[in-house]
Amino acid sequence: MRRKIAQSVDEHGRATNSPEERILYGKKPSNLAFTSTSLLTGHKHTMLAKLRTAVRKKVVGLNRDYLRLIYGMNIHPTARISFGARLDKTNPRGVHIGARTAVTNGAVVLSHDGVRKMHRRTVIGDDCFIGINSVILPGVVIGDQVIVAAGAVVSENVPSNCAVAGNPAKVIKRGIELSEGRMANREWTKES
Repeated sequence: MRRKIAQSVDEHGRATNSPEERILYGKKPSNLAFTSTSLLTGHKHTMLAKLRTAVRKKVVGLNRDYLRLIYGMNIHPTARISFGARLDKTNPRGVHIGARTAVTNGAVVLSHDGVRKMHRRTVIGDDCFIGINSVILPGVVIGDQVIVAAGAVVSENVPSNCAVAGNPAKVIKRGIELSEGRMANREWTKES
């Protein structure tokens, strides 16, 4: 037995259904723009969000453990490595990532150079944030509490408590404090 859909009337006298009913029963909205009305509101939405977050944390942990155990990379158990991050698998024992560091999507961490036939240790300190599509070249040591901006190419060592950006990466801010890859204070001193 099919349920009757409650209808309302628009300004032209035509029968319309609510956006939720259109989505549920596969009817296209006739004269309304797409709305982002969620069918799952309140408690159900919160439960699904919490479940999704918990599952994602477990899967990210499995990815980190895979890199540590199979490839032998020195990655701290509290570090967060995105699935899209590319860590050097040619010289995996040369990759060292500290506690509570976040390596984001598209970031590349290299520990070898095939052209120059060299293998170097690449070290990223504690509480760092490595931005999207940034490149960390072999042999670089990044200090603790460092932000590497999106798209930066880090070719030289980076001191602690600073932010770097550009190609090649240069220090743009000093005196920053991070906690678990997030900013702890917003009062930076500008580099002159």
